[in-house]
Amino acid sequence: MDLEIEKILSNITLKEFEDRFKLFENNQAQNNTACTAEAIIETIMIEHNGLKFSAFKSEEREYKKDAILYRVRKLEPEKIELTHDDFWEAPEKYVDYGRLNQPEQQLLYVAANNPMTAIKEVGIREGDYFLLTCYKVINSLKVFGIGVGNDFECKLSKESKSKLDALTDFIDRNFLKDTKSAYLVSSVIANSICDFGRDGWFYPSVAHQNGLNLCLKLSAKSNLEIHSSYICQLNDGEISNRFAITVGNDINIHHDWQSKSSKANKILESLFEHNRLHNELNKNEQPKVIKDIGYPIKFV
Repeated sequence: MDLEIEKILSNITLKEFEDRFKLFENNQAQNNTACTAEAIIETIMIEHNGLKFSAFKSEEREYKKDAILYRVRKLEPEKIELTHDDFWEAPEKYVDYGRLNQPEQQLLYVAANNPMTAIKEVGIREGDYFLLTCYKVINSLKVFGIGVGNDFECKLSKESKSKLDALTDFIDRNFLKDTKSAYLVSSVIANSICDFGRDGWFYPSVAHQNGLNLCLKLSAKSNLEIHSSYICQLNDGEISNRFAITVGNDINIHHDWQSKSSKANKILESLFEHNRLHNELNKNEQPKVIKDIGYPIKFV
């Protein structure tokens, strides 16, 4: 694999790479119409034997059975009428460019490890009401990393490593820009460059330090089930639970927090206990990180 990457990278100099990146980023900064999907691909790809390739550093992670993932959507308190669709991905007609998706491309955005990552990614402000949905992984998920993997080890020449570093840095910084105009770049990187048939992608959170986001394909939904959901409010930067919800054939909403036999408390305690047991059982294994991924990417 390293030999093949070496051959691919030999078709371009480091300066040619850097000149490409500078031109592209200057055009993007000026909202130049040259910032298109084709321009992104041409900037990243290298021609080799009549085909176009790229190579960069990344990693794969596996989220095992019983891991909990979190999704947040903002609510207007005077218009809370929940249906089953509210607990999953946004309807196609409402989908614009997102971090990974293109218009009308439905993907399920969730956060790993900490619900505060999902809260900050959605832009929940002090006093806002929001729906927090907690998914349980029922079959393991494998996701491909973007913006990660900088400690990838390879047996390349010093010159090729410099090219690989430059390309990886270009992908990382453009993928992780926190502007709407940058979403065209990130969605093309994900869908055209970094789709290896996994259940989706993962990437660092821009909004929450050390947070981690997952973006799952709809084909991965069968690997999830809803553990519970909560109507919450953000107060003093903390999550205040207003209602606890179970979602099956029916949607059951509970607000009996003060009752001795409170169903709301039982639902929340069940989530905490599930997380505690899962983390204890998998503290040395979850998530599994595979760092030896350095695929050459073919684009015909």
